[in-house]
Amino acid sequence: MNVKDVQFRVSEATNSRYCAHCRYEAGTGNDTGMGIPKTQSRAEREPEEGHQRLPWAALGLPVSEAIDMWGLGCVLLFLYLAKHPFSVNCEYQEMRNIVDMLGQPADHLLKAGIYTPHFFTEDEHWCEPGLWMKTPSEYKSWTGNEAEEWTSDIRSLDDLITLYPVLNGSSGLQDRRAFASLLKGLLQTDPKRRLPPERGLSHPFLTMVHLMDNMESPY
Repeated sequence: MNVKDVQFRVSEATNSRYCAHCRYEAGTGNDTGMGIPKTQSRAEREPEEGHQRLPWAALGLPVSEAIDMWGLGCVLLFLYLAKHPFSVNCEYQEMRNIVDMLGQPADHLLKAGIYTPHFFTEDEHWCEPGLWMKTPSEYKSWTGNEAEEWTSDIRSLDDLITLYPVLNGSSGLQDRRAFASLLKGLLQTDPKRRLPPERGLSHPFLTMVHLMDNMESPY
């Protein structure tokens, strides 16, 4: 699937309540994690089983309406890669993929998580102690579960720019950069820094303002 196909699908997803490709139904608990009404945004609850578990739900953190934007980011990445962006069978590898691709969640989030010790350990040997991702063997010692292998096609969201051949010259390259920029906003691990819906709708990837110079008419 190319970037234009993804633009069409994200327009559908942002203007309707359902995207069949990834079980995303905003506000009903059926997105790739769990969309919830804003009135329930501060409630802590056990996440439902699904293809893509929310990282902060796995850590035991409270969820907010910002989960819908995370779900949308997972949808777009799934459509572009034609595969799940993170492991769906092993919670350790899912967290490992997220840390490797998007960066480790901030310490203040990790320290507030009930289940953070499943995935992270505190290193007290440095001048400034911090939390570090456990190794597969440390995870197994703590949980009794074996970490499964998982490989990803990309190491960072910037890899999306050159993952496939560029067919439309500089305009195609600009489009991919805009797409990567949108995903960076949607897949922020800190919910307070995540791209909100109103800003998402005005993002260059959707408005296509970066392509206007290459068009004969904007209509």
